[in-house]
This record gives sequence, C-alpha cells and structure tokens, in this order.
Amino acid sequence: MKTSGERVFYYDNLKFILIVLVVIGHFLSYVSNNVWSNSILLYIYAFHMPLFIFITGFLSKRLTNKNGEFRFNRMCALLMIYFIFKVLVFFILRFLYGHDISFSFFVETECPWYVFALAIWLVMTFILKNINPKYLIIFSVILGVIIGYDSNVKEVAVLSRIIVFYPFFLLGFYVTKESLKKFVDKIHEYKFKILSLITLACVFTICYLFSEDLMFLKMFFTGQNPYEYIDIPIDVPCTGAVCRIFGYLIAIFMSLAVMCLIPRRKTFFSSFGSKTMQVYVLHYLVILLYFNSNLPALLYDLVGDWTVAIYIISAVILSFILSLSFFEKPFKKIMNFDYEKFLK
Repeated sequence: MKTSGERVFYYDNLKFILIVLVVIGHFLSYVSNNVWSNSILLYIYAFHMPLFIFITGFLSKRLTNKNGEFRFNRMCALLMIYFIFKVLVFFILRFLYGHDISFSFFVETECPWYVFALAIWLVMTFILKNINPKYLIIFSVILGVIIGYDSNVKEVAVLSRIIVFYPFFLLGFYVTKESLKKFVDKIHEYKFKILSLITLACVFTICYLFSEDLMFLKMFFTGQNPYEYIDIPIDVPCTGAVCRIFGYLIAIFMSLAVMCLIPRRKTFFSSFGSKTMQVYVLHYLVILLYFNSNLPALLYDLVGDWTVAIYIISAVILSFILSLSFFEKPFKKIMNFDYEKFLK
C-alpha cells in the first residue's frame, strides 16, 4: 500500500468512501415508499457503519500517551464535539422549526450517537486492555446478541449501539498493521476483485428484488432496536439472536468485498480521508435544515422519483465540499485543546 509520510492512502480512500455512504444513507432515509431508496438504504446499512467502525478502531491503537496514561484529551475532545453537535441539532429542531423536543446529554437516537460511542469505546478498550483479545471479542459478540433482548436499552444513552458495534471496533483495534497490510495486498489480486464485484452486485440485486420483505433487517443493522420493537416476518427459535448474528456475518462478508475494491494508490479524494469527522457532523446539520423546510416537497413535485438520484449526487457533492480545509479549523481547535490542563 502506498503511503505519504505516516498516512496510508488505502485507509484514507476507504474512510472517505464510507463517509460518502453515510451521507447518502442519511439523505435517502427521508425518502419513503421508493423501491430504489429502500434497496440502497438496506444495502448501505448492511456494512457501512461496521466497516467504518472497524477502520476507526484500527486507527485508534494509541490509547495512551508517552507516559503510559490514557489519552484523556482525545476522549474529552470527542465528548465536546458530541455536546456541541447535540446543541446544534436541538437548536435547529426546537428553535428554527418548533419541534417539541427536550435536551438530554445521555439520550441520543440520531446521528450524534457515533461520536459519543467512539469516546466510550476508547475508554472501554483501555480498561479492558489486559484481557485476551480473542476472549474479549467473543464476549463482545455474545453481549451484542444478548442486548437485543433488553427492551429498555433503547432509552439508555446509546448503549445498544455501543454494545452491538463494539466487536467491530475491537477487531480493528487488535488487528496488526502488518497483518492488515498483508491481507489488503492479497485481496487486491484481480480474481478477488472480480469475485467481490459479482458478490456485491448479487447482494444489491437481492436487496432490490426483495426490499419490501427484507426491510426489517435495517432495524437490526442500525444496532439501536430491541428485538421486540422489530416486526420480524420469520419465526424460528431465538429469531432476534439469529437475525443479529446474520447481521454480523453479512457485515463482515460485504465489508471484505468492499475492501477488495478500494484503491491503494493516491486518488483525488485521498486527502479527504482524514476529515471524516467534520463531514459526519456538518452534513447532518445541512440535512436537518433542508428536510425540515418546504424544499423536499418542491423538488419532488418537479422531478418525482428522480429525487433519489438527485439526493445521491447531492450527498457526494456535499461530502467533498464539507471536506475542505475551511471546515476543518473548528474541529482541529476542539481536538487539539488541552482539556487536562483546563480541568486541573
């Protein structure tokens, strides 16, 4: 894999493509009763957050500073971004559009959840660092399956998503750089690329042909819903657990296929791979402003079902715009602030 200094183009390419999929997913989540929108949403949600969390875990190996102490500053920076993110969302919905909502730091069901979860994953991984990684990953998977049986978990912080997606963070954290490099070099052989293209095309075809029947799986893929909240059309023993395990397997399966197709060389978007946090936060604010206005209805009246294509194109363009250095400055200030010194 080609590098630039300490950065590896492959990881930056992968991160940027995944954040574009996040933006596309959030745009299309506002489109209802459209087979293309439902198919694409089901397809994206099957793997995009697990893979994004995996690569985040892989790039988060340095949990401690040079003195062996936990990187308290990074955790505080993430919590600060989470808090500001929530305040901005609350302000837009409550004061600009008059939604009857209340503010709670520890309850989150929408986009800010990931920033809070990342801070918690860092703390959890530091606390559990002396446990054998193999046993820790196995236990995290078991807990991710069991948590779905707790009907109250949806109301407690973002606990369900923290637990359900933690195995992917751990997998990324514990895989070595050498092992991942060797693996990525191997899967970029021509035969694996062809196999991956066929696999992903087949999965999308299934999503398109059976989107209405399979849409319930999206509620599993989000990681936030207790099993009893999901209208599952199949009846097998331990149905919820079986679907959650299937979700884990399909996420791994599709993630591997996607990883085969990510370019390893420098691309025109490689430099944006280090700026995914600003895209993650800012795109959602844009989406809230847009979809709570009259513009979506006006657009649909003009182009009808072509709104899906327009939203996909808009999501890609918006991702590039929000990756510009201009938007990076406030995030750098938050991430580089000395919180330890401030709190002393």
